[in-house]
Amino acid sequence: MKKIIPSLFILILCISCGKTYECTTVTQNPLTEEVTTSVHILENAQLSDAEYYEQVNDNTNCIEEGEEETNGFADCNGDIDGNAYTDNCGECVGGNTGIAPCNEVISETGTTVDIDGNAYKTVTIDGRTWMAENLRTTRYNDGTSIELSTIDNTKSYEIGTRSYYSDNVSNASTYGALYNQVTVNTGKLCPIGWHVATADEWENLRTATGSNGYDLKSTNNWGNGASGSNNLQFNAVPGGYAYHNGTSINYYSLGQNAYWISSTSSRLYYISSNHSFTFLSSNNRYSLSVRCVHDDEVVAKIK
Repeated sequence: MKKIIPSLFILILCISCGKTYECTTVTQNPLTEEVTTSVHILENAQLSDAEYYEQVNDNTNCIEEGEEETNGFADCNGDIDGNAYTDNCGECVGGNTGIAPCNEVISETGTTVDIDGNAYKTVTIDGRTWMAENLRTTRYNDGTSIELSTIDNTKSYEIGTRSYYSDNVSNASTYGALYNQVTVNTGKLCPIGWHVATADEWENLRTATGSNGYDLKSTNNWGNGASGSNNLQFNAVPGGYAYHNGTSINYYSLGQNAYWISSTSSRLYYISSNHSFTFLSSNNRYSLSVRCVHDDEVVAKIK
C-alpha cells in the first residue's frame, strides 16, 4: 500500500495537470478566396488531445496557451516559419542566412513609359526584364481607350475593361489598375516592345525564387506584418482583385494578396500574405494586376 498510494496521489493530481490549447481553424471561400478564422479552446487537455483535434479538423493549428503561434515548419536554415529556401545551385539562401541566391542577382534596373506617359521602374531578374510596378495605363498602345468598369457602371466581362480597387482611382498610384483577360488578349495592353507576362515567364520567376515571394514583396503596404524584403526590387504589392458576378463587380484582398493575370488564358499568379508564390485557375470574370515583360530576353545572366 505504501507503494500504491503515492502513485494514486500523483495520478489524481495529474488529472488537473492538463494544459489549455488554442486551436485555430482557417477556411477559405473557393470563389472569393475570403478567409474565415474560428478558434476552439481545449481546456485541461494533453498534447495528444491537441494533436488529435488537428487531425480531425482540416486547416487547424493548436498551440499551447502562451506560446507563439507558428505553422510548425522549419526552412532549410532550421528557422521555424523562416523564409530561407534552396536555390537552383542547391544552396540554402535568403531568410536569415544572409546569402544571396546564385541565379537571382539583379543585372540591371531602369525605367520605361506607357502611352499615357506613366513612368515605371524596371528590373532584370534571371535574364528577363520586368516592370517593377503594376501597370496603370488607361489606353491600349494604339491610343484606344480601355473601357472603365465600376460598381455603379459595370461593363460586360466579355469586353476589355479596366477597374480600380473600390472604384478609387487614387489606388492606381500604389497598386496599379485591374484588367480582365479580354484586355490582355488584345496584345496591345503593354507599351510597344513589351508584353503581358506569360505563364512560362511567371513559372521561371517562381523557379528562381523557390516559389517564395518574400524577396519579391514590397517592404510596405502589406497588412499584419506580411511585408517582404524586396531584395529583388520587384516591388510586389497586395493590389487585390475585382470579380464580376454577372451583374456587378466586387473587390477583394487589398493589402492581403498580390494577384497578376497572365497572357496565358485561365492562369493567374499570386503571392499571399505568408509569402507563398503560386498560381490558380482563372477566367474572364476576374480583373487583376498586370506586369509587363520586355520582348527581348537578356541572354547574359549574372551568376
